Amino acid sequence: MSQELGSETPMLKHFLPGLLPPIGAESYEQVVAGYRELFSNHERPNSHALQRHLIEGILPGLAFCQILREGGKPQEDALGTEGRRK
Repeated sequence: MSQELGSETPMLKHFLPGLLPPIGAESYEQVVAGYRELFSNHERPNSHALQRHLIEGILPGLAFCQILREGGKPQEDALGTEGRRK
């Protein structure tokens, strides 16, 4: 089901660098490290569109959420779901 994208983790040009100003350098480095770990340990689908969505959206968002949770933020805050209708 997965395709090899090579051993190098693709770095995103917009999402990850866009986090630097609001979260600071230390948290940014933690998010990047988390993203690299998630990328290296996650099976990638055969579909190019799904690979792109995983690499550019899901994995960086998950890494950011994990850092927020590790920093003590409640799940609702980390996911940005507080106050949303269910």
